[in-house]
Amino acid sequence: MMKVFRADLLTMKDRELFFIEDAAMLVNEDGKISEIIEFNKLSDEFLNEVSDLRPCLIMPGFIDTHVHYPQTNMRGSWSGSLLEWLMDVAYKEEGKFRNETYSKSIACSFLDNLLSNGTTTALSYGSSFKRADEILLETAYEKGYPLITGMVFMDREVDGNLKVDAQKAYDDHKTLSRKWRKKGRIDVALTPRFAISCTEEMLNVCKAIATDDNDIIIQTHLSESKEEIKKVRELFPESRYYLDVYLKYDLVKEKSIFAHCIHLSDYEWEILREKGSSISHCPSSNLFLGSGLFNYRKARDLKIKTGIGTDIGAGTSFSLLHNAELAYYIQKIQGYNMMPVDLFASITSGAAEVLGLQDQIGTLEKGKYADFVVIAPENDSNFLERYKTEENINEKLFLIIMSGQERLISRVYISGNLAYKKG
Repeated sequence: MMKVFRADLLTMKDRELFFIEDAAMLVNEDGKISEIIEFNKLSDEFLNEVSDLRPCLIMPGFIDTHVHYPQTNMRGSWSGSLLEWLMDVAYKEEGKFRNETYSKSIACSFLDNLLSNGTTTALSYGSSFKRADEILLETAYEKGYPLITGMVFMDREVDGNLKVDAQKAYDDHKTLSRKWRKKGRIDVALTPRFAISCTEEMLNVCKAIATDDNDIIIQTHLSESKEEIKKVRELFPESRYYLDVYLKYDLVKEKSIFAHCIHLSDYEWEILREKGSSISHCPSSNLFLGSGLFNYRKARDLKIKTGIGTDIGAGTSFSLLHNAELAYYIQKIQGYNMMPVDLFASITSGAAEVLGLQDQIGTLEKGKYADFVVIAPENDSNFLERYKTEENINEKLFLIIMSGQERLISRVYISGNLAYKKG
């Protein structure tokens, strides 16, 4: 049976904003968009199938390119810089995921938080405990949530109970992959935490996996803070630059996604461009930890694919709208005035390109999954008054990004099915 959704519609098309006032979006039984037209052109045969969402605005679901499932319950925890925060806060919380009951409760909370903030696809770090990762994947599958995640590889510079033997990490990853790799809209990513937490033996395991499965997404961290870079140089004295560590083990590929990338050398920028790798910019966590300011303009000029990640839990909000707002401020401080269309792309179409899923998600158009967010300006009376006075769609979009966050999200659909409804 065909589903029809009626509302104003905003998406990206050919890297520009595309807006239809009073649109009809037709969704087939496979959960994919079969057509988008003006409502007055809709055939009479579909009128009884219409879900009238007016006066709301529908837009593509948001895509989080970097988030940590085991850090859901530790947002806003006071600490020092990145490495101090990891030892004082993050690793202690992540150690709790040895407990199956705790893992189940957080898995549900994690996915509920993503949905209520309009995030319809996420690339997430898992846990270093295989059972906790199985629980997350099972929960996502049951909810029909398109999640990409992977067991975290780390065997040094962490709390003892989080260390995983390299061979065990390899075996556990293979077990997860056999069941969950590209299962429906679920997928498994290769996840070495970062160079500091991986011995050469562990990095060789990562290399073996990436060589054997050359289409797998690789997610890790790169140049988040200056103290981190210094530590990498101490641990890998033969590597001139941080990125050289990953290069040595053939982990810099087209499907490699590096979070942060704040303090890159010109050499590292050029390698990322040459390899076709991607960046996940994490505005909230960069500000929270005082790590530095990401250079979005340089990434744009070099045509390096860049999305936004909430980076929960150094990031304090699951809202990608809020993180896009912070991205605007960070660039403004550096003299770069990001356009609304670029901010929007960084959490929709551009983020889909980062994940290599641009043929499936990121925009609302024929053949793609009907993953979309319903924005309800009437949820906030003060916002509504300002929104109604703006006639330019760029200004309306900018207002949503600057003022939106969770309160404006009324509903969220995945594959054309209602996944979240406010209230």
